[in-house]
Amino acid sequence: MRKFLFFLLILVGFNSCNELTELTEQKGNYVALSDAVVGKKLDRAYEVSLDSFFEKMMSNDIITEEQRETARFYQIIYNSKKDIYFGIIERDKFNREIVQPFYKVNYEEVVQYFPGYEEIDGADIKQLLYDKYFFDMIEQEVKPHCFNSFNISYPVFKIIITDEGIDCDVECLATCYESKLMAKKVKCILDPSTLDVISESVKDVKY
Repeated sequence: MRKFLFFLLILVGFNSCNELTELTEQKGNYVALSDAVVGKKLDRAYEVSLDSFFEKMMSNDIITEEQRETARFYQIIYNSKKDIYFGIIERDKFNREIVQPFYKVNYEEVVQYFPGYEEIDGADIKQLLYDKYFFDMIEQEVKPHCFNSFNISYPVFKIIITDEGIDCDVECLATCYESKLMAKKVKCILDPSTLDVISESVKDVKY
């Protein structure tokens, strides 16, 4: 899914260690990436609920390959089959790779409600919603009326996990300068394994 690798050997003294501790305690719990990927120091993870895990994974935005090196996004770090460990990989001020924040969530609960967790995150769902529901509206109905000055926003954007699947409630609003052109309101439920549409309700609103 994502890539991760190494952590430099600590060749500096206790002063540098203390600096690292002070730095990371200000921002929350952390772990060396090289420890986490082999199942070490896992007790440093904060435990969160399924809803919290899903919310954090859904916060990931669409990024390019070029942006991937510097973008901050949640990713799975280690799976013990009891808990799933995840967080954001970043470098500390000594250029060492750490996971910060570092979380864990119950494995069985995730697999039951969100079996596609290894392959699906917020970027995938946002891309799907845009391609399936909003792209044609923008290309065919918005750009021809206001090509140089249109703006797209999402006044409503909710994605939650339920017993039925991934529940999406999204409104896409197109404006031309200060004037509203149209909006499309989408409510749909996606399969949590494949992102196939289970049910949908689409409403076009013109101003």
